[in-house]
Amino acid sequence: RYIKPEQNQALSNFCIELTGISQDQVDRGIRLDTCFAQLEEWLALHGIASASNDAKGNGQVAIVTWSDADCMSAIRRNCISLGLDYPARFTNWINLKELFKQHFRRKPTKGLKNEVEGLGLVFEGRAHSGI
Repeated sequence: RYIKPEQNQALSNFCIELTGISQDQVDRGIRLDTCFAQLEEWLALHGIASASNDAKGNGQVAIVTWSDADCMSAIRRNCISLGLDYPARFTNWINLKELFKQHFRRKPTKGLKNEVEGLGLVFEGRAHSGI
């Protein structure tokens, strides 16, 4: 699912080209607070998380990102701007870029897709699409 922007509703050409997401897809999207609620419902439905283990974002699920930007900045800024509480689920995350750096003892410089392919692996999906 995509989030329907409540501010800056028109996607730029840069954003469309980078993500492959169309204006129509976000126009048919859901609100950010609805997304948060649906995420928690989905996790509970699949027995992955429940109210008893998510008070501090802990439990059997981890948010994984390729940098700190999503959880540390982007989601938090959007919550503040929309007057939403920042979900506890997003206060802890795994920064895959940092783990990559520790494991391979070098700073990743090519972005996730290129680093994955540089290891001889196949990158699945589309970089920056959010799905």
